[in-house]
Amino acid sequence: KGMTQALDGVSITGSTMQRIGNTTHMIFEGLDAESLLIAADLEGIDVSTGSACHSGATEPSHVITAMGIHPTAAKGAVRFSFGWNTTAEDIDNALQILPSLITKIRQKQSKSTPC
Repeated sequence: KGMTQALDGVSITGSTMQRIGNTTHMIFEGLDAESLLIAADLEGIDVSTGSACHSGATEPSHVITAMGIHPTAAKGAVRFSFGWNTTAEDIDNALQILPSLITKIRQKQSKSTPC
């Protein structure tokens, strides 16, 4: 919820469904998730652009597109997983860093989009 409060154009996949408590999948409109993956990694934040069993794939998840999410929007899909060693401080840190990273990436990508 912190991400949806900090940024516009963010949706939580399956937000109205029962979901596993340690994993959240989000779609950030106007964002190439691969860019966020790299920028977040440089800040010490681990995120994924696909399921654990398909890490490294460059195409949007077939599961996400089968849910009716347009492939363009699916390119902004990011998975956050929390483990037994994830602390509240880790989450607070990510919520402090990620919104500005996402805003910067969106701005850069909107400027580089060909007409």
